[in-house]
Amino acid sequence: MKNKITLIVKKEVKLNKFLIKKQNLNKKEIEKILNLHKYRLTLELSIKSAEEKYLSDLYKLWLENQRDLQRAWKFKQNDLYIRFWEVPTCSCPKSDNNFMYPRDEYISEKTCKIHKRGIYV
Repeated sequence: MKNKITLIVKKEVKLNKFLIKKQNLNKKEIEKILNLHKYRLTLELSIKSAEEKYLSDLYKLWLENQRDLQRAWKFKQNDLYIRFWEVPTCSCPKSDNNFMYPRDEYISEKTCKIHKRGIYV
């Protein structure tokens, strides 16, 4: 029997109306963004409860979701704008990384369950 990862769905998502107008998003594009955010929340809940052996795969899905959100909002996809230290269970230094944001000089913690293998973006 194959191992399964159970995803938990959380439904409430609010979008920035000013940004929707600024980016000139239509209803289909807004719906796509809402669905991507719902998926992000689902992934984050799953990461919180996952066994450590599944964290790497879930994190890769979370990263891809962040990239999809950038494109859906009509921004150029840029990994420098992915705040990897905000993923659940990450123990990388938040204040240091917030200070460095959005430069490519982030700090990962070797004891972090998610980034101990050096994968952050």
